[in-house]
Amino acid sequence: MKSRRTTPNFLFTACSIGVDVCKSSLDLTGFNKDGGWYRQIPNRREPILAFLMQLDSFSGPIICESTRWYHLLFAHLCYERGFDIRVINPLLSSKHSKSAIRKVKTDPADSRTLAIMGITEPDLPSRADLSMARIRLKKKLGLLHSLEKWIQSQRRSLRDYQAFAETMGIPLSAGEEMLKQSVEQLEQTRKSLEKEITALIDQASTETGQSNQAVLNSIPGFSTPVSGQVATLLDPQAPSAKSWIGFVGLDISVRMSGHWKGKCRLTKRGNPYLRKRLYQAAWGACINYPEIRQYYDKLKQGGRKHREAVIIVARRLLRIGYTLIQKQQMFDMEKAFAA
Repeated sequence: MKSRRTTPNFLFTACSIGVDVCKSSLDLTGFNKDGGWYRQIPNRREPILAFLMQLDSFSGPIICESTRWYHLLFAHLCYERGFDIRVINPLLSSKHSKSAIRKVKTDPADSRTLAIMGITEPDLPSRADLSMARIRLKKKLGLLHSLEKWIQSQRRSLRDYQAFAETMGIPLSAGEEMLKQSVEQLEQTRKSLEKEITALIDQASTETGQSNQAVLNSIPGFSTPVSGQVATLLDPQAPSAKSWIGFVGLDISVRMSGHWKGKCRLTKRGNPYLRKRLYQAAWGACINYPEIRQYYDKLKQGGRKHREAVIIVARRLLRIGYTLIQKQQMFDMEKAFAA
């Protein structure tokens, strides 16, 4: 390990610790009003555990950026040992870096910026819940989302080619038949992954309590997998339902300047798989529940397109879910979609 500055109790004098993450190493800075310290350690289990053992009774926030999956080992080990670990979006730290007069972009400088944010930033995310079940669930959902997109793309290509071959009277070759079979095998793989995800949802719900999932199950369109994903991936301690909507990328990006107003679009910066499932849940609720269908039809009559109307329904169901969890109440159609 490298060390620039040490004192007998250098780890405990920090008010906040910032961690700049890369694949092979971690740059750590502890910061307080009198200055700070800096260390660099390998991004591996044993060095991280040795560092955390030195922290002992440190109770301040530990700030690290979300960096692909490279931050997960450090963040998970901090979570397991009860530290106040905060995982932030790189856009938030970028805002602080750009505010500096001197533009310095080094790993030590980035870790110092993160440490300062732990003291000065009023909008830090809440303490991260990084149990192994939650980590595996989030990564597996990303894998499933990528697999579904690939299967859909290949199915479209195959349908188009088969229509061409049938029209032209050309039989499918051995390679084309093998491609067709491989897509079907991947479909079976997708179903297996969905079963594994359901098991992880049950495990995560058991660790954190199942009351939130039971509340979400009462919402129209929220099947058990959807409610489980919402309950385990979304933070019930979030300050408002807007945080949930932003997490899944259903929030709207607005661009305006003077008299000019740009087209509003979804940010789509959140969890893509959960966003897709919420859209499907909203459309299912529109089909099967007259009260929600009436709300959907009212949106269409007001000039909304089909996709816009369904997204508005999805956002409303998500807001309802947040409110019900805060109050620990079950869904009431008369209150949620009163005529």
